[in-house]
Amino acid sequence: MKNFFFFLLFLSANFALAQKTVTGIISDKSGKPVKDVSVSVQYTNYRTFSDDEGKYSIEMPAGYKILEFSKKDFRSQEIEVTEKVLNLTLVALSDVKDIYDLSLEELMNVEVTTASKTAEEIHIAAGIISVVTSREIEQFGANNLLEILQRITSTYIVGSFLFPQNVVSVRGNLLTHFNNQTLILINGRPCRESLYSGIDAPIFLAFPIHIIDKIEIVRGPGSVLYGTNAYSGVINILTKENTKETSVHLTGGSFNQQSLQTTHSTNYQGVNVSSGINFFKEDGWETEYIDELDSLRKGKMAERNLGGTVFLHYKNFSSNNLLTISRQNNLGSAPRGNFDYLESIRYFSDIGYQIQCTEKWKTTFNLTLNYFNTDFHIKPPSGIGGQNWNATSTDYLLENTNFLTISSKFNFLIGGTLYYISGNAKQADYAAIPKYEEIWYSAYGQIEYRVLSNLKLIAGGQFNKPENISLDFVPRLGVIYNFRKIGAKLLYSQAFRSAFAAEKSIDVLNLLFGNKELKPEKITTTDFQIFYYGEKIQLSSTFFISESHNIIARVPTQTPANTYRNEGKIFSNGIETEARLIFFENLFINLSHTYQTNEKDDSIKNFTNIPNQMLKAGISYKTHSGISLGIFNIYFSEPSDVISRNKSRKLTNPVPEAYNLLSAKISFDVNKLFFPSKHFALLLNFYGYNLLNKKIYFPEFSRSRVNSISGIQPQSWYCSLVVKF
Repeated sequence: MKNFFFFLLFLSANFALAQKTVTGIISDKSGKPVKDVSVSVQYTNYRTFSDDEGKYSIEMPAGYKILEFSKKDFRSQEIEVTEKVLNLTLVALSDVKDIYDLSLEELMNVEVTTASKTAEEIHIAAGIISVVTSREIEQFGANNLLEILQRITSTYIVGSFLFPQNVVSVRGNLLTHFNNQTLILINGRPCRESLYSGIDAPIFLAFPIHIIDKIEIVRGPGSVLYGTNAYSGVINILTKENTKETSVHLTGGSFNQQSLQTTHSTNYQGVNVSSGINFFKEDGWETEYIDELDSLRKGKMAERNLGGTVFLHYKNFSSNNLLTISRQNNLGSAPRGNFDYLESIRYFSDIGYQIQCTEKWKTTFNLTLNYFNTDFHIKPPSGIGGQNWNATSTDYLLENTNFLTISSKFNFLIGGTLYYISGNAKQADYAAIPKYEEIWYSAYGQIEYRVLSNLKLIAGGQFNKPENISLDFVPRLGVIYNFRKIGAKLLYSQAFRSAFAAEKSIDVLNLLFGNKELKPEKITTTDFQIFYYGEKIQLSSTFFISESHNIIARVPTQTPANTYRNEGKIFSNGIETEARLIFFENLFINLSHTYQTNEKDDSIKNFTNIPNQMLKAGISYKTHSGISLGIFNIYFSEPSDVISRNKSRKLTNPVPEAYNLLSAKISFDVNKLFFPSKHFALLLNFYGYNLLNKKIYFPEFSRSRVNSISGIQPQSWYCSLVVKF
């Protein structure tokens, strides 16, 4: 035993002696230092960041020779280390003339921040993550966020009679027509409302998509760091910064669609300012359905959206602001009346400040405001008496997060929140949702320990204390192993969601009433992923298994009204496969396949009415002459019948079937094709949606009294003129 101890000591000493420290200074092409550049040893978990003077220092274990340098808005570099001092000049992405000069890793911008609130390579992040870049948005086209998000692995965009475009279901989770199990972040800050906990259509439809730098999507629980609603997924919308570009997008198309989007980014005396405006108007597509009263209803799904963003960053100060105003036609307050419409406002504002307390301790403070207001415009003989009603909420989130680098192997994150929520809803003089004021608390932490250069352990958790609810704890555990370009993740995590005001106290005669006795719902998920990441190819396969407890579901009663109840457990599992490839420098392929299934504890299979199979495939090609083509097809298998929720549902409308949703975009660079210009870029784009002209119906999962409602618009075409300068 003594000899064995000395043998281990000898090995440890030799390993320490074999390590070397590499230092250097990182600057841009003008010679200015670049801070917060990620410096990592390739195929390991060794990592550091450059300081305010661009200086860095990192230990390199024996046998490793490559350092990787990466930062948002700069081109990533891999350099073989031959000396102990390595200085580097980073190239800004805005200085790269052709986007196809970038490798797949740079196009994917594989550094992510959502999983651990700090920048890290996607293959060592403590989450199952997909990334959509601005390049993909540009290549495949879209009118709004929903059309982008529906291309992501394991997502299913669905709506109800009242909220036609409101839910992003992840991994088959779907219980109500509120988007309350997928949390939206804007530049890492929570954007949610406390009244219904998920009327997110104004954000999905009005957000200026051309200001987006990338979208990170975490599949699986995320409430260890982000709290309630980060239940089955997290969507983090990250905006462009310091591009020094102005763009104007003018579009017209089917159903008298008219839209204008502008973006602007500048740097004035060290202040980075990025802004975007989106105006969208459409007369809408004609649809019809048979309602709960067996009457045929017809109407147009018109919409009008206005969104504006302003993002500022100066030294350690940041400000994020979003205002969206949306008006949407719907099928009525219940599927038994005339077409109604909703007018909704979402305002989000976050102020953040970062302090570098010591070389190894950084702390951030954030104050986040979320304001929500919606007017339900209701025509007789709709379900709630033909009277308009108004709902509003105002919420403040105060948060402090601390990042501590104990050593090159040991990182620690700890933080806490105070969440003040308030609001009410009125129908004439009647309080449909009584006025409420509550304070919720949370505290969270996460430890990352590098056991070996290519083996990382993660442990964390969050304590949650909503008002009038017992203290609850959700944990996170993980093991991440990398061997050269191949690796694996084994993750265990839980998420927590407490009922919000509408679920607890709504009271609408003959339609819906709340339940003050609701317990928080909780999900437990285990993920196992194997992956390969290279410069031109990225592959992954993920197996997940989840169990949800005390699910909060909207259920029918013996009267015409519905209510909310804790409905026991749902067991779900699935396999996700993803591939991203670049061929011949200008051909990009994006593939994903999901198989998922779920079962309620009373043996009802596919209770959530989400298709078992999802196959998504995109291919884009760009010529050197300035013509690009992007084609994307989404296949969903047949969803289950809502008889799983209500055995007495009426089979009055078409049965939802499997379908393909095909879209395509062709773009012409007018400057390259006809006349070069150093002052501006001019593009002409044509975009088509639902090109197979499929009539698509969704299960009517919300009230579950009729079998289906019409879901997605028919074939539509759009033409846009884009000017960038």
